[in-house]
Amino acid sequence: MKLTALGVAAVAGSMILAACGSTTQSTTTSAARPAVQAQAPAAQAQAPVTAPVTGGVQTFNVLETANTFQPAQIAVQAGARVRLVLRNEDGEEHNVVSTQFTIPQNQQPAGALGTVEFAAPARAGTYEIICAFHTAQGMKMRLVVQ
Repeated sequence: MKLTALGVAAVAGSMILAACGSTTQSTTTSAARPAVQAQAPAAQAQAPVTAPVTGGVQTFNVLETANTFQPAQIAVQAGARVRLVLRNEDGEEHNVVSTQFTIPQNQQPAGALGTVEFAAPARAGTYEIICAFHTAQGMKMRLVVQ
């Protein structure tokens, strides 16, 4: 049984390595995309994404995919108006909520684009925004209030 599992793992590893060297692989984004998605939240966790204030609102484009928010961390000014433009690329519904401050009720059906606007907390600190449907899967974003 162990030998069979090792053989399957060796064949799978060979296929992955072969695919990495293929010139046709670069033309398709679906195979390369998961690696980028897996790396993006970790990279973004180190430095929050910021946005300029336009018309009194800080607007962030947020991708909802593979039960993650990208970016995983955004920075805003205390008390600022914040607009999240949410693009759901998953096959299931998402939303954004917080137990620490008020976010209006919202839902983004599978494949939909949605917008939610709220006031950032008045106190500096780090706050959590989650998808209520996928909390157990770790779908969260940090709101860093400066």
